[in-house]
Amino acid sequence: MTYLKIFANILTIAASLFLLVGLWFVFTRGQSLADLIAQVAFFYVAIAAFNKVVLGLPTLWHKL
Repeated sequence: MTYLKIFANILTIAASLFLLVGLWFVFTRGQSLADLIAQVAFFYVAIAAFNKVVLGLPTLWHKL
């Protein structure tokens, strides 16, 4: 079970890095901010759904 929690935490970190890279694209490449928000929100919801199905808790971060 601990490995699943570590995997879930890695997914949350990946989503946060995706958010930072997306903000860089918004400010430097002119990507639409609304598109970035929609993509990141979908990523976080997908992680929460995975955590609910596999671990039983729809949280984004798990204490080990």
